[in-house]
Amino acid sequence: MNTRFAHIFAFAGLVAIGGLSQAQTYCQRPIYFNPIGTATRPYSNIESAEALTLPFTNLNIGAGTYYEQLTLDRACTINATSGPVVIGKTGSERTTLKVLSFNTHLFGSFPLPVWQDTDRAQALGIYLFFEREAGLDLVGLQEVWSTSRWDDIRTLSAYPHGGYGGRIDGSGTQNSGLAIMTPYNITNGQQVTYFDERGTDASATKGF
Repeated sequence: MNTRFAHIFAFAGLVAIGGLSQAQTYCQRPIYFNPIGTATRPYSNIESAEALTLPFTNLNIGAGTYYEQLTLDRACTINATSGPVVIGKTGSERTTLKVLSFNTHLFGSFPLPVWQDTDRAQALGIYLFFEREAGLDLVGLQEVWSTSRWDDIRTLSAYPHGGYGGRIDGSGTQNSGLAIMTPYNITNGQQVTYFDERGTDASATKGF
C-alpha cells in the first residue's frame, strides 16, 4: 500500500499468528551506524526497515516525520510506538540537485599504505573545478584523513562553501575523513558522530 497517509496511532499488544509472536523490526528517526532493526539499533528510514524484514512483521516506528515516499510491498503490522508518525510529507516546492559522492582513500599520515596522495588530491580538485563550472551542486567526500589534502581539493576546486569533519571523537586516532563542498551558503553546519563502532572501524571517527 502507498504510504501517503498522515498519522499512525499506537497499537497496543503483540500480534500473534498461528500461536507464534510476530517478528519485531524497529525504525526511529535518529540515525544509527550499522543498524540491524532491533530496539537498540533501529533503522532510520521506513523503506529500509520494510525492505529488509520478513513478511508479517511488526514494524514499530518511533514518533516523528519521515520524509519518504514509498510503497510497502509486503504484509506487516505498523505500530507507532511513542507518538504520532507522519510519512510521505514533503515541501510544496521542489528542486533538483546534482550530487557527487566519492571515496578518496587519502590517508595522509595514517599508518596504512598511501598511493600518490598529493597528486590524486590535486587531480580531484581540478576535476571538481570543471564539474562546479558545469553545475555540480553538492560534493560529498569520504576518507580525506589528511588536512593538507583537503586543503588541496578545496583550493583547486574553488567551491566557495564547505566543511570538514576534523573533530576526533571516541577512542579513535583519526577524524571522520568527511568533507562537503557546495556553491551555496551553508548555515548551521554540524559534525555528527556515531558511537556504535567496533574493530578496525573504531580507529576513525564515524559520522556525517
